[in-house]
Amino acid sequence: MKENAHMGTRRTTRPAPAGSRKETEPMGQKRGWIVRDGNAYLYPAGGDVGFTTELSEAGAFDSREEAEMAAQDHCDRGYVILRDPR
Repeated sequence: MKENAHMGTRRTTRPAPAGSRKETEPMGQKRGWIVRDGNAYLYPAGGDVGFTTELSEAGAFDSREEAEMAAQDHCDRGYVILRDPR
């Protein structure tokens, strides 16, 4: 992850996962929906889904429905779908 000192925004250099918004959008913009399962967040990558403990690495889904489907497929009961605060 790179930090742009001039603009105060954080950007990642990873390609955007399919079904999620681009990872290059500046922080502070509403980017979609994220899924939290316990202390981890879903991270869609290359057509698969993994987990990360870092909110900054969490994948953002374009719609709540997409996030719900991914959560049902990959998370235990008790997952939470949140509006992306980044």
